[in-house]
Formats: sequence, C-alpha cells, structure tokens
Amino acid sequence: MTSRLRRAGARRGVATALAVLVASAAPAAARASDASDASSAARAAAADDDDDDGLLLPDVRLDYAPTDGVLRRTLRRTANESYGLLNATLSDGAALVASPLDWRAREWLVLLGVAGAATGLVFLADDEIRDAAQGSRGFRNFGDDVRFLGNGPGFLALTGGFLASGVLFRDDEIETASMLIEASALGYGSSLALKWTAGRERPGPLVDAREFHPFSGDFSMPSGEATHAFALATIVSQRYRHWPVWVLSYGAATTVALGRISSDGHWASDVLVGAAIGTFVGRTVARLHAERAERAAERERLGLAPARDEPTWSLAASRRGVLWTVRF
Repeated sequence: MTSRLRRAGARRGVATALAVLVASAAPAAARASDASDASSAARAAAADDDDDDGLLLPDVRLDYAPTDGVLRRTLRRTANESYGLLNATLSDGAALVASPLDWRAREWLVLLGVAGAATGLVFLADDEIRDAAQGSRGFRNFGDDVRFLGNGPGFLALTGGFLASGVLFRDDEIETASMLIEASALGYGSSLALKWTAGRERPGPLVDAREFHPFSGDFSMPSGEATHAFALATIVSQRYRHWPVWVLSYGAATTVALGRISSDGHWASDVLVGAAIGTFVGRTVARLHAERAERAAERERLGLAPARDEPTWSLAASRRGVLWTVRF
C-alpha cells in the first residue's frame, strides 16, 4: 500500500514538473514565433521595396569580374554608372515635378515666403539695387571675375575632382559626382521652364524691372547660374555635413549670385528665385538618393540581393560568335 502511494505521488510530481516546463516554454515559443514572423515580415517588406525605388527604367547592370582586363572593367563600369545616372535623372525629375502633391504646410509656407520676397523686390527694390550695383565700378568688375564659379569651368572642376577622387580612392565620391551632374541637369531644366513662362526682360538702362512678357523669349527670371550654383552647393553640403563645408559651398554660391547682379545680367529677384530653385532641387536629389541607399542597405542587412543586381546581363564576343547572357 505504501509502495503504491509513493509511486502515485512520484507520478503526480513528474506530471506537475512537466506541466510547469510546458507552461514556461510556451511564452518563449510564442516569442520565438513572433520574432520569426517579424523577421519574415521585414524580409517581405524589404523585398517589396525592390519595386519601390522610384526608378522609371529597369535597373540593369553589365557584369564584370576582378579577373577581367582593365579596359573591359573600365568600359563596363562606365556604362553602368552612365545608365544609372540617366535612370536616376529621369526618375528624380519625375519625382521633382510631382513633389508638390505631397507637400505639407511647411513647404507651402516656404514657397509663399520666397514668392512674397521676390514680388517685393520686383516692385520695391530691383531698380534701386541695380542702380546701386552699376554705380560702383569695383562691384561691376567683381561679377566678371567670379562668373567662372557658376558656369562650365567651375562645374567641371568640382565634378571632375569628385570623380577623380572616386576612381582613385572611394566609390562614394563617384556617387557625389553623379548627384552633382543630376542636380545640374534638373536645375537647368527647372530654371529654363520658368524663364520661358515668366518672360522677364533682362536689366538695362531703359528697362523697367516690372516688365514681364510671358512666353516671349526673354529669359531673365530666374538666374540660371544662381540656380546651378545653389543646386551644387546643396548637394555638397548634404553629402558632407560639416559646417566648414556648408560655409564654403553656400559662400561660393552666394558669390555667383551677387556676381550676376554686379555684371548687370540679372535683377536681384532673379537670383533670389534661382537660389531657391537650386536649393530645392539639390535637397530633393540628395533625399531621393539617400532613401534608395537606405533601402539597399536594409535589403543587404536582411540577406536579400540588392535590387540593382537583379536582373543582370552580359554580352561577350569571340571568334566563335556572340554570347548574350541574362540572369533573373
């Protein structure tokens, strides 16, 4: 009898211990299941981002290997970077045009502030500022001395410097050079469209600052060189977030803008509007590139292949024929 009671007690103890173990393991299993579900959801979301990079054209890349010859690697990398630049420029240009649809109160207030300041200059101060600028011989010469910063030579020196640095040292600088070219192209297109629409006459001895002839071919507002300079300055300052870079970048852009007033190429309101457009274009390009880079980094962190590597294709020629390979 005593033996049976002991065995029954032992069985109850074992059953109780098993119940405790099962009860304690259940939350851990649930947490592991939740973590697995969350990881799967994150991977699925990252995979969905492959189709959400905002690119209009398919992201196609030419394959090359470290064992390939220098010329082959150089040509294929150049082709990849050129195609990527074209794709980003077209895609970001479309996003730039559509961006006001997503603006909030802050963006509209900035637009109204710039428009109000430009209107005030047109009607109250443009003529007086021009007269003062042209009355100073030293200030007039200043415009001719600094104009190279905002046109071809300055742009080529800046972009070429980053490109050479990227080829020799860090790939990040190639990305910066690509963004500079893109921002320059989009800034030029934006300023040209507004120039044609506004039709403002350039300053002159007998010209009134309030003369606008829309779609007439008068191209004073906005200043294209101010747009260009501020777009480049914004890209550089967004890529390298240090106050000396900010001071040098925007200092050079402001110098270009003042130079256009001093050389009597533009009214003061022209350079104000140009600076605003250039800053907006530069910030938009920098933001879109940063968002694509973040999505690519997230996909890589989750072990997913970067979207840009899928699909890829290669074209090889030999004496036997031509081999075209597409990998999906």
